[in-house]
Amino acid sequence: MHCQPIRLLALPAFAALAAAQNPHVIYSEVTTSPSSTVPGALDAAGLPVATTWLAIEDLRVRPDGAQWCIKGRTTQATTNDAILVLGGGVAGTMFLQDGQPVQGGAVGEQYDFFDSPNPVSWDSAGNLGLSFRAKGGVANTLEKIAKVVAGVHTIVLKQGDPLTGLVDVPANPTGDEQLGNSVGSVQLRDDGTFFYGVTPIQNCSSLRYPGLFHQTSVGFRQSGVSTIGAEVWDSFVYDGCGSTADGLHWFARGDTENTNTTIDNLLVVDDVVVMQENSPVVPGGPLMNNVLFVRMLPSGSWYARGQDFTAPTTGKWAVRDGVLLAKTGDLIAGAEHWSTAFIGFHGNAAGHWVLSGSTDEPNTAIDNVLVYDGTTVLAREGDPVALENDGVFDDDAFITSFQPDDLFLTDDGRVYFLVTLRNGAGTVIGDAFLRLAVGPQDGAFCAGDGVDPDVTTACPCGNTGSAGNGCANSVNAAGANLAASGTTNPDTMVLAGSGMPATVSCIFLQGDTPTDVLFGDGVRCAGGALVRLRTRANVGGASSFPDSTDTITLSARGGVTPGSGAVRLYQTYYRNSAPLFCPPETFNVTNGWRLTW
Repeated sequence: MHCQPIRLLALPAFAALAAAQNPHVIYSEVTTSPSSTVPGALDAAGLPVATTWLAIEDLRVRPDGAQWCIKGRTTQATTNDAILVLGGGVAGTMFLQDGQPVQGGAVGEQYDFFDSPNPVSWDSAGNLGLSFRAKGGVANTLEKIAKVVAGVHTIVLKQGDPLTGLVDVPANPTGDEQLGNSVGSVQLRDDGTFFYGVTPIQNCSSLRYPGLFHQTSVGFRQSGVSTIGAEVWDSFVYDGCGSTADGLHWFARGDTENTNTTIDNLLVVDDVVVMQENSPVVPGGPLMNNVLFVRMLPSGSWYARGQDFTAPTTGKWAVRDGVLLAKTGDLIAGAEHWSTAFIGFHGNAAGHWVLSGSTDEPNTAIDNVLVYDGTTVLAREGDPVALENDGVFDDDAFITSFQPDDLFLTDDGRVYFLVTLRNGAGTVIGDAFLRLAVGPQDGAFCAGDGVDPDVTTACPCGNTGSAGNGCANSVNAAGANLAASGTTNPDTMVLAGSGMPATVSCIFLQGDTPTDVLFGDGVRCAGGALVRLRTRANVGGASSFPDSTDTITLSARGGVTPGSGAVRLYQTYYRNSAPLFCPPETFNVTNGWRLTW
């Protein structure tokens, strides 16, 4: 066991918020940890092989949190090392790998590498699109765009295929342009076509690319041809553009042919210039020097981070939909302010957002933070990480930095992000893929105690229970209690109800959606698709599920998979046959318990 360095005790008091939420380690490059194992990897012959992560490089996450994809490299030979791992919750497996046959490709073609920084995308139905480079096939056809629908892989475009809607320089013929060998920003749209950027465009002057494309092969915006306002686009960041899956919204970073190169950089959303170099990013805000990264949500809402024109090295800003959310010098909490680096920026459909960057914390060993909604520190440089996910910080592993732009906040309240780890001596020990919950946390909730801020429905007869319990019943003014013990993966969870009338029957319930409604003499917060897990006869006002008589686990009975990341809500309702206690109902319910599987 390793001792934690004493310097960690110097954390500011408000940083304790981070320590209270232990991040789940999905994968790491720390070879002494099981988290370094690459799941589902294959050898050159296509057989399962034991290998570990050499590099965890890029991350993509579906906005609803249902799926994620890691791009990286294994410790295998360089002819087999590039890999995509696809998963959900806290588990995944190999999706595509260097050296394996290209699915839907030509005979003899193998995957070579997968494009960055956005290796995959999803349409609204969860179908997947990607771009990659193949090897072993016909020369000059190896860059490809593919989609995966119901497990079927289809190559929809390859290097050398014709592109339309383009204009070459007058000295060259127009109409013979073809897909080049560098594709980026691939977005599968709901109609089955693709939006993307490409450079070069074959059979085309370098003055006429990069270009942006839609409808899979049709020119959308072209360097040296397309206009924005009164100016002509000069170039695009081909791997820094994007589109929504429904095709209604898009964005592009690039510059125009304006001869004044101090004002030619632009960020454009839906053909509107939302930021221009040397102009305020918002009225009265910092001046835009450069937009470093942009993400767009399915709604068309956009998140951009960049540099201040007056101080590009030290001045940073983060803007959502034309609203400045943070800039260098802004207060986070206590006496800590944002400093000279913004590293990652993202948000979800509910309007919550996360930002990673540096602060003015005097101790530079702990001055990088991950912050939720501008004021809550979720994670901090120097925080210990339990590589075994056992809650015990004995692995000599600490966050040292957050990876640029590999940061996602999902609609279900999860933060997925990449970090670099160091040991107590300050030596870097590898990168890691982590997950944190920022929505409602696992554990007790839905108390009928009159003080739970998340319960808006009062106990129906003023029968408020004690702190953390359900509403009072006829034999117990404190109300009944539900608690849980065990682990979710593997599933050893047991629900235990107590404080109910001595010998009445009760039913253990599972829901998948929060609610807040009267339920007999109490308040029920487990809603959605309800599952009656088991009926029990109380002994001494208590019972549990599962117990020694059961041959099924809680997850199996509830139809949920351990490790899936699914959230389920539990309560126990019970008979309270005292019609005069809180008429007209004769049943009540415990507090709730929330579990993430």
